[in-house]
Amino acid sequence: EERETNWLWKNRIIIGGLTIVTGPVGNTKSTFCIDLAARVSLGQRHPDNSGMCPSGEVLWFGHEDAPNEIMKPRLVASGADCSKIGFVDGVVSAQDGDDPEMAQRLRLEAEIDLLRATLQHMIDVKMLVFDPLPEFIGGDHNSAAEVRSALMPLNKLAQEFGIAVVAVCHQNKKQGLSAVQTIAGSGGFTQVARTVLCVINDPDDEDKTATRRRFMVVAKSNYGGMGQAQAYRLASRKNDQMAVEWESMVFDDIDSEDLIKRSRTNEDGRRNTVKRDAAVDDMHQILSNGPLETNDIDDKMAQLGHSKYAIRQARSQLELVKVPRERNTDPHRWQLPEDQIGTFTIDNWQG
Repeated sequence: EERETNWLWKNRIIIGGLTIVTGPVGNTKSTFCIDLAARVSLGQRHPDNSGMCPSGEVLWFGHEDAPNEIMKPRLVASGADCSKIGFVDGVVSAQDGDDPEMAQRLRLEAEIDLLRATLQHMIDVKMLVFDPLPEFIGGDHNSAAEVRSALMPLNKLAQEFGIAVVAVCHQNKKQGLSAVQTIAGSGGFTQVARTVLCVINDPDDEDKTATRRRFMVVAKSNYGGMGQAQAYRLASRKNDQMAVEWESMVFDDIDSEDLIKRSRTNEDGRRNTVKRDAAVDDMHQILSNGPLETNDIDDKMAQLGHSKYAIRQARSQLELVKVPRERNTDPHRWQLPEDQIGTFTIDNWQG
């Protein structure tokens, strides 16, 4: 008999299974989940007008952010009913003699029965959030078999209690992969997940600040809705906390692979530009007092953390001038062009 599919958010967040939210580090995945938790706590309408979000409690399992100092102000900024959101800090009681780093880590494969007992006493829980998910499973994250073994009981728990499980996973930095293949670790994460949502920077948005436009794209679904996407930005709310501000339009056929490729190309280019600018500025400062030998320049730049590639880029961009040698045995020395001595600033250079 075919089982009816129940949704927390149609075609995006499944009830009775795992949904993974992935994207680059620092790309508002947690903020997206905070927005979702706020809507669950209030029973609000979804931003695509696909229906009302089931109202209930949320359990948030987190390692990265302190609940009172960071999480609660962000939830308040999103309008959440904080009385319906519980935070679990990812540790369990350590036994005497246990390694303090490992003994206190909550591991799903070891604590699934404890989680089941908790849900039996909290009858109104509608969603669990794990941020980030890999912190809550042990074993080898690069082994698909071990990851599946750790996560399958969580899927079964979601089915048993009729709840949604939303988990944050970071992306790796490999190029040329599909949206689901970019999740750091093995393919076991996406194999167990019923849906995968990918947060992608809009590569065509000229705004490169924290408020830049982003797409939330359905990158995998066992139930349909592939390619659907909706855009959002971050907006400053109460106490200067950032919250999600959704656009109303829903895109039905977004090419997530193309978006990821173009977004990553833009981001890599921007990061390389920042590194290059820093190297150019530092090399200019190093040579501002006069010529130096090649090895001295390289050593000083390396001490400042610049790679050999960045040093070569800076040397080329500054168009360093080789100082004539008095004897052939003298080491090579380099100096700034005369028009840059004492006048160069990084803002003058337009790459």
